[in-house]
Amino acid sequence: MPADSQGKVADADAIQPRDIVWLDARHLIPTRGNVTHTWSHYAICLYHYYQNAALRDLIVSGTVFQFVCISSITKSQPFDPARQVRLDHDDPNTGLTRPSAACVDFAPSVLVTIEGQNHVLDGVRRLVDPVVRRVSPTHFHAVLNLFNHYWSEIARRRKQQNP
Repeated sequence: MPADSQGKVADADAIQPRDIVWLDARHLIPTRGNVTHTWSHYAICLYHYYQNAALRDLIVSGTVFQFVCISSITKSQPFDPARQVRLDHDDPNTGLTRPSAACVDFAPSVLVTIEGQNHVLDGVRRLVDPVVRRVSPTHFHAVLNLFNHYWSEIARRRKQQNP
C-alpha cells in the first residue's frame, strides 16, 4: 500500500463512487487484531451524503464521503468473504499489483472541508495516473452490497444488546 503522502488534498467534486483513492493514515483506525496503528491505504469511494436529504447530490462543507479500504491478501491476512470482496488485480483500471480485497469492516469516512474557494477532502489523493483508478461496476456492487449487509447486521446486534 502507498507510503507517501504527496498531494494530500483531493477536490471533493472530482471523487466519484467506484474511484480508488489514497487515504492518509490519520483517517484510519485498525479493525483487526491488537494493532494500535495502521498506515495509509488505497480505498474505494462508496458514496457521499449530507445530513440534509434535500442536498443529497450537492457537495458542500460537511458532506461525508464513505470509503472502504483495500488490503492485500496474504498468507498471514487471508481472504475473509464475510468481510471482504476480492478485487481484480489484473484489471489495469485498478492499479492493483497483487491479490487484494475491499474490506467492508475497514470503512473510514472523510468530511468535506473548505480550502480557499474549494471543497476538499484533506488526507485524500485522487489516483489518476495513467487513468482514473476505478473498480468495475460488478465489483463495486458486490462491495456496496456486502458493506450494507455487514453494517446492517452490526446495527441489528447492537440494537438487540441495548434495547
